[in-house]
Amino acid sequence: MKETWALITLVSYLAILHARFLGILRTFGTSIASLAAFQILVLTYYGVNFVFGKGLHTYGFGAGEVWPLVAFFAVEALFAGACGVRRLRRKAGPRTEAHDMVPAER
Repeated sequence: MKETWALITLVSYLAILHARFLGILRTFGTSIASLAAFQILVLTYYGVNFVFGKGLHTYGFGAGEVWPLVAFFAVEALFAGACGVRRLRRKAGPRTEAHDMVPAER
């Protein structure tokens, strides 16, 4: 199982590189995809070793909790969402409304 997840991690990073070189992803998309690939990397280490349990093909210890992994994924998702909101606001530019253009009376 460990080898399979190592392959999944490698393929996820290779997919990001290929998408970047083909022009499918640009700078922001590459950043968000890299966060997702890092989550796969953490799942490869922590999930396979501590969460997925014992077995012949896991090399697992089976003593870990699933909640630290879920909390990490939630924090990463919130971070990616906050970055996306900030990017959308920055892309929209400053808003000029009608009352902002009228000079204030003295």
